[in-house]
Amino acid sequence: MATLRGKQLAQDIRQKVAALKQVCQGVDEKMALQAPKDRWSPKQILSHLCGPEGVGHLPILRSFIDNEIPMIDLDTENPFFTENRARMSFVELVAECERNYQSVANFAEELTEAQL
Repeated sequence: MATLRGKQLAQDIRQKVAALKQVCQGVDEKMALQAPKDRWSPKQILSHLCGPEGVGHLPILRSFIDNEIPMIDLDTENPFFTENRARMSFVELVAECERNYQSVANFAEELTEAQL
């Protein structure tokens, strides 16, 4: 059963995604590919925020619910910038990021008080 805390968490996630989308509106394709020396480009940053291609971050979050002792394998220095994502436009990456975090928000929204 959904809780007020879960719904609030989901709302917070959706607000952060809306803010991210607003920041990304001013980024064109040329700017999206530029990266300072030894830094990630905006496309790589978005790719990192999307998480592993095809699964996103939801499996890690589900492991907290599904396993008594979850195995959390974070790859903090991996931008998950696959060939497929490199071919995507910046707008498409923003949309993928939004879909990923919408799944996370939906997951949070349905958590019980015990799960939270």
